Amino acid sequence: MTPPDLLQAVGAVVKAFTDLEVAYFVGGSVASSAYGVARSTLDVDPVADLREHHVDPLVARLSDACYIDAGMIRRALAQRSSFNLIHLDTMMKIDVFIQ
Repeated sequence: MTPPDLLQAVGAVVKAFTDLEVAYFVGGSVASSAYGVARSTLDVDPVADLREHHVDPLVARLSDACYIDAGMIRRALAQRSSFNLIHLDTMMKIDVFIQ
C-alpha cells in the first residue's frame, strides 16, 4: 500500500463523512505514524458519530468506490461496535468504529 493508495481509499470515506456532517476522527497506524510512533502497517481506523439516518446516504455515496453493507452498519450501530468497508481500487480495508 502506497501513500497515494491510502489517500485515495481514505479520501472517499472522509469526503462522505464530511458531506453528511458526520463527526469523525482517524486512528490506527496512520494516525500513530503522523502524530506519534511510526508503524509499519498502514491502516486507518476512523471513529465516527454515525446515526441511523446516515446509513443509506453513506452507502449510496460509497457504493461505487467501496464494498459497503448497510446491514453490517446497522448491526454496528445497534451494538455500538464497528464495521468495515473495502475500497475497491486499492483493496484497502477500513474499519469504522461507532462512537
